[in-house]
Amino acid sequence: MGIGEIIGGALLLAANIAIIISVMFQEQKGNGVNALGGGSSDSYIDKNRTMTNEATLSLITKCSGIAVIILTLIVLAVSIYVK
Repeated sequence: MGIGEIIGGALLLAANIAIIISVMFQEQKGNGVNALGGGSSDSYIDKNRTMTNEATLSLITKCSGIAVIILTLIVLAVSIYVK
């Protein structure tokens, strides 16, 4: 295991922890069974938030997910081609 794999593994760990934390702090978007019947208590303002805490956490989750995919491919390439 080379230094590139160790650094890549540490970055993957950090990105996965960021995903876990950001998902844990997000509020539940669905209303459970009530959402199946079309019942909704959301107002127009609630649906169109711009950069609130939930939007920021959602952005962090998306970026961390993309980082996990890219880092996984990089670590795989490093482990295969660099020896």
